[in-house]
Amino acid sequence: MVFARLRERLGEYKRWALGQKRLRQKEAEFDTITKECSRSCGSEAAREVVEAVCRAYNGEVCPDYTDDQIYTAREKWAEILHTMHKHGKYSSGNDVQILEGGDTCFPVMLEAIDSAKDRVWMESYIFDGSSVAETFYDALVRAKGRGVDVILILDACGGSAFRKEWLEHLRSIGVPVVVFNPMVPFLTDTIGPPCFRDHRKILVADNTGFCGSMNIHQETCSPKMGGDGHFYDVHSRMRGPCVKDLADVFISSLKESGSDIVRSSIPDVPAVAEPGMYVQVLNSCVRRQDYGLQKSLQLLLRSADQSVIIASAYFTPPGFLRRTLIDTITRRKVKTSLLVSGNSDFWPIPGDLMAQTHAVRQFVGLPGCDVSMYGAQHMHAKYSSFDGVYSFLGSNNFDRYSTRRNLECSIGVMDRGFAEGIRSIHEDKKHKGFKPSLDDWYFSNSFVRLGCFIAYYCLKLSGQNIVDGLNIYNTQWRLRKELLVKALNKEAGITVATGMMWGLAFQLNREVHTKFLKKALKSLPTKYCCLDASRPWFVYWILRALELLGNLDRIEVADDMAGCDSSSYESGDGVDGVHLARLLCS
Repeated sequence: MVFARLRERLGEYKRWALGQKRLRQKEAEFDTITKECSRSCGSEAAREVVEAVCRAYNGEVCPDYTDDQIYTAREKWAEILHTMHKHGKYSSGNDVQILEGGDTCFPVMLEAIDSAKDRVWMESYIFDGSSVAETFYDALVRAKGRGVDVILILDACGGSAFRKEWLEHLRSIGVPVVVFNPMVPFLTDTIGPPCFRDHRKILVADNTGFCGSMNIHQETCSPKMGGDGHFYDVHSRMRGPCVKDLADVFISSLKESGSDIVRSSIPDVPAVAEPGMYVQVLNSCVRRQDYGLQKSLQLLLRSADQSVIIASAYFTPPGFLRRTLIDTITRRKVKTSLLVSGNSDFWPIPGDLMAQTHAVRQFVGLPGCDVSMYGAQHMHAKYSSFDGVYSFLGSNNFDRYSTRRNLECSIGVMDRGFAEGIRSIHEDKKHKGFKPSLDDWYFSNSFVRLGCFIAYYCLKLSGQNIVDGLNIYNTQWRLRKELLVKALNKEAGITVATGMMWGLAFQLNREVHTKFLKKALKSLPTKYCCLDASRPWFVYWILRALELLGNLDRIEVADDMAGCDSSSYESGDGVDGVHLARLLCS
């Protein structure tokens, strides 16, 4: 009996001792991630990440978690946030409020515009000519009358219903109205193919920002506000340092529009709460090869291990997101809830709903995947939540056009309270909707399935680069690669020598390289240059210079380069490359 009790006590002590050792290991691993974040992003960024994950996972908010599970979760999310830092600006000390529906959101937005003293910057995909939109037009006019800096960015397609007299009056009183990418090539100041659209919904009024899915039109609010309530939208009001990051996205839209209107970043916005919410502002632009928003979504789908919540209009996800989502559901067994629209906003042929039906069919009936359709209104909200701690809210749909063609903007919030708010509205709409089944007529009828199949692949084809030519990066890279291979095959030995010469004899400086390269460009029919057009192997030398220094402004020859100085390069005079290569070998 005594020995049995002694063995039991020793076992408890052993478990306690090993548990303490495991906790110390977890603490060391977490400290390693914190140090890595501090090295790459700075100590302030590391502090914000640590505070965010510690608020999301601790004994008070996670009473069912063991200490080991808490440290594991902190370690995972610290690494996720650290990885996402490169995709968008982030800050802590913020307050973000969910605004559900136009009846709730529009009065708050109008109040922010009317109380603004410094700036009102508004960007909207749709701005129609309804009485609802007129209240915003009047608010912008009043703000300009108070001396506020007012700028309005409208998409040429979505804002086509904007009244002409409003446009003329705003411009006459000094309000810049930027029409993004007019639809008529050669007759207007287009900046790209007609399918390149500004889908962002942003308002910056002094130190308050708004971002979400809400356009300025009558379909967003109920009849008591002058609308028809056809759309269901979710928006957010932002206060704190994240407003500056949102304003920077607005400024990037100005630059992308080709407008001559220039604005610098707004002053830093002080924190409104301590510690407040951790917020990252993410955006996407295909012409800048910026897919930070979509890459962050993919990373979160791969990292979630408890739950995923997604609501989106026009649910036709691009291939990489669709495959990641299916893998999350089927292989990793993560509980997933999808909420999509049960009606269309296209007339008379509901092409969007038909394409969505084909895309949704592969998710209906999957174990662990709960698909719901909301039919009382057009489900236009775009949000997602992961593991009940991190949430997305913005303008980005889970569709091909948002990824391939549109300017998009969403916010990522690391906060359990915000994620709970997203979950609450999601559950409410899910219960008010209906659950599709594979036995339903639109899934089982062969003719309907054929129509949905055609609609989906027509949409998929229309979103290809061959149609719009928006993404020319891959073509440019293939051309550069072929030129490099050709140059290497032709004069490999001399190429190696001149490459070594380049590494030893030149210094880099950011002030005068453009003059030298622009003159040299004229000597070749291609957009690549060489110092002496009579020596083809020199092409590789300059190609390497452009590859390494394409974003710099100066190349300067080192003083130890015998017989050459920087003036001969700047003037575009030829240089005896064979002599220089021989000089290197000696």
